[in-house]
Amino acid sequence: MYGDGSQAVDAGTFSSNTSMTLATMDSIIKERQIKYESLMTNYTEWIVNGKYTVTDEAIDLDKVTIKALTKYNEALTENYFIDPRECGIEEEIYSNETLQRMIPIAFYCYYKKLNQEETLSIIKDITYLTNKNEINVIGDFIYVNYLLNILHGKDKYASINMLKSLDLSIFNEDSLSKFNRILNGNINKLSLDEISSNKDIVSTIEAVLWLVLQTENYSQSLIGAVSLGNDTDTIAALTGAITSIIYGYDDIPMKWKDKLLKKDYLVEYCKEFERILKVSEEKRNEED
Repeated sequence: MYGDGSQAVDAGTFSSNTSMTLATMDSIIKERQIKYESLMTNYTEWIVNGKYTVTDEAIDLDKVTIKALTKYNEALTENYFIDPRECGIEEEIYSNETLQRMIPIAFYCYYKKLNQEETLSIIKDITYLTNKNEINVIGDFIYVNYLLNILHGKDKYASINMLKSLDLSIFNEDSLSKFNRILNGNINKLSLDEISSNKDIVSTIEAVLWLVLQTENYSQSLIGAVSLGNDTDTIAALTGAITSIIYGYDDIPMKWKDKLLKKDYLVEYCKEFERILKVSEEKRNEED
C-alpha cells in the first residue's frame, strides 16, 4: 500500500501470492477442471513472462518452485513425457509457497462438493507439483479445510475445533506432530511472543489461524499480519482470504481497494471464476 518496501514496486502492487492465485484460477476457468499440465503452464507463464502481475515481471520468487518448473519445462523441451505431479522437489524445505495456490482449490472443492478423501487427493497432487513432501500436504490440507468450514457457514472458533476431527491417519506421526499446536492445542490461547511469521508452512498456518481468532474485522487481521513482520505478504494474503469470507467484501476498507493496482482486472477474474464454478455446480445438480 506504500510502495518501495521489500520490493521496488509502486504502491498497490500485488505480490506473488496473488499472481499464483490468479494463475490457478485461470487454469480452472479455461479447463473447467483441475488439469495439472495447465497449472504448470500458467505458473511458467507467470515466472517467465510476468503474466498475472502488475509490472509484467514476476517478483519474490520461491527457489523450490523455480526448480520444479525448470524440471518440468526441460522435459518438454527434450520431448519426453513427465507427470507434473512428479516434478516436486524432495528437499526438506517446508516452505509456505504451496499455500498460495490453495485458496482457489478450496472454492473448487466447495462447489464440487468433494468429500475429504477427494479433497485430500487433489491437494496432494497440487502440492506435489512443486514440493514433494508430507509436511506441505498436511499444511495445505489443514488450510483448505479451515476455509471449507468457513464457506459452509461455521464460525471461526467451530472451524478450528473441526480441524481436530480430521482423519489424518494416513500421515506419519512425526509429520503430524509439527502441527500439534493446531490439531491438539489451543492456538487462540497462545501469546504474541509464541507466534512466528517465517516462511515455513507450519509457522505460517499458526500465524494465520491465530490472527483470524484474535481479530474482529478484515482490517484488524491484515494490520496484524503486517505487524508480525517477516513474510508479511503471504501471511496477509492467507489471513485475508479467510477474514474476507467471514466479514464480507464491504468490510475491506475502501482506501485499500481504491489504491490496489489493476483492481478491475482482479475483480473480473474473481467473477468469472465464480461463474464457472456455479455453472459446473448447476450442471451437476441437473445430472443428479
